[in-house]
Amino acid sequence: MKNLNNIDETLPFIGEFGLYQIIVIAIFCLITIPGTFQSLMIYFVAANPAWKCVENSTTCNLIGTFESGDKNYTMRCNMPRSEWKFVEEYEYSIVTQFGLFCENESLIFVSHSLLFAGSAVGSLICGWLADKYGRRQLLIPCNIVVISVAFASAFSPTYWLFACSRFVVGFFGGTTLAIMFILSSELVGSRYRPTAGIVLWFFFTFALVMLGLVAMKVRKWKMLMIVSTAPYFLVIPLLFFIPESLRWMHLNRKMEQLHRDIQRIAKINGKEPLLIELSPLNEKELSVKPWMLFSTKKMAFTTLSIGFAWFINGLVYYGLSVAVDNLSNHFYRNYILSSLIELPAILIGILGATYVGRKCTVVYPMLLAGLLCALVTVIDEKETRQRFINTRVVLGLFGKFFVTLSYDTIYTWTVELFPTQIRTEALGYVLIASRIGGMFSPWISKWLRVIHWRVPFVMMGVLTIVSALLMHWLPETKEKATLEKLEDSMQVEENKL
Repeated sequence: MKNLNNIDETLPFIGEFGLYQIIVIAIFCLITIPGTFQSLMIYFVAANPAWKCVENSTTCNLIGTFESGDKNYTMRCNMPRSEWKFVEEYEYSIVTQFGLFCENESLIFVSHSLLFAGSAVGSLICGWLADKYGRRQLLIPCNIVVISVAFASAFSPTYWLFACSRFVVGFFGGTTLAIMFILSSELVGSRYRPTAGIVLWFFFTFALVMLGLVAMKVRKWKMLMIVSTAPYFLVIPLLFFIPESLRWMHLNRKMEQLHRDIQRIAKINGKEPLLIELSPLNEKELSVKPWMLFSTKKMAFTTLSIGFAWFINGLVYYGLSVAVDNLSNHFYRNYILSSLIELPAILIGILGATYVGRKCTVVYPMLLAGLLCALVTVIDEKETRQRFINTRVVLGLFGKFFVTLSYDTIYTWTVELFPTQIRTEALGYVLIASRIGGMFSPWISKWLRVIHWRVPFVMMGVLTIVSALLMHWLPETKEKATLEKLEDSMQVEENKL
């Protein structure tokens, strides 16, 4: 019998990254797809199409079509509704079906924001529940609700019923990817964490690209919602094969279940049966309170700095995703390109976090993303020469590339900055910050264009650079043991003093 202190010491004996971990992560990758669809589904569902004058109109005498953001786009608001029409059909989006134009146009941004508002609230509540009752106990019902409500929202008879469904999807969906990331990261050895966690982003990006390709063919928003949710009811049974976190079971003294799972993992990974004795933790170590994130000066600085970084990553990632149509008039092409650019970012994120370090792979890409956002404004929006338009598109895409690289890697870094005892609580907190950033993204990228088209990119660029500079003071966690208890991090702090 081997007496061990924590899961990190146990994993080498049962397999740090074997067949068992591969199967579980593969299930997570598949389950990632339907939830990912919902994160940017509103880009197409709430698309604001071009308009033109009706034939033989006596009031509207403008020639051609006018895209969203065009200087003549708002002129329709001074005309009777019968004198102009959308170039797309009635069921193209919620804009055309529910009349979200002119005085109701702000409701487009509301529909964008409600998903993230629900996610912010859900991350707070579900993060606490996951820490208290288990990761798996939350993951299963949350995924079922997300797929079911997203499917049902396709039949919404009114805008506000659809908007409420967005909030519900965000509430239950905001934590699912985070929980899967935590489970993946906690199930493998330290050197495999970047691969185990960031590989989920390959499927996140795959889902985004798939969504763009499907949306090109399915031009009715209700059918797009159905096609993007109905097939994934088939993945629900896979949820019941997902294990509970070994670290959570140890921390919460579920010793009998923990020993069974350890033996099962060893067997599937082809390891020799081994009797391992893990000492249960005491009552004091089980207490989880939100204010533990601010229990020391160092922990408070870490919490605030990493929270601000998540806010900026959410703001800029989703802001650039929504603003890609500001770079040129190719709506679907720009969306698909901005999604494809994430694939090399994910690969570099895995390699960078594994061999260079978590910190460098977050901080420096954020600096570059901020600079590229600012550079977009150098080329005037009225520029018509194709080479300058293409340059603006390239700058925007590489801005998306670097913020994606930072956003993907910051998950691994955050997981390792906080001890297991408050890890889900911490990830819930940073997810709230991220979702608030996402909630503001359409208002920054679209609404601030009213002031000047350069304002959104300048604001995103400056905030990103400031966040990167703040994170410079946070520690590197590459190849360092995972802290189990809050007291462990306090001890490390005392030793450095």
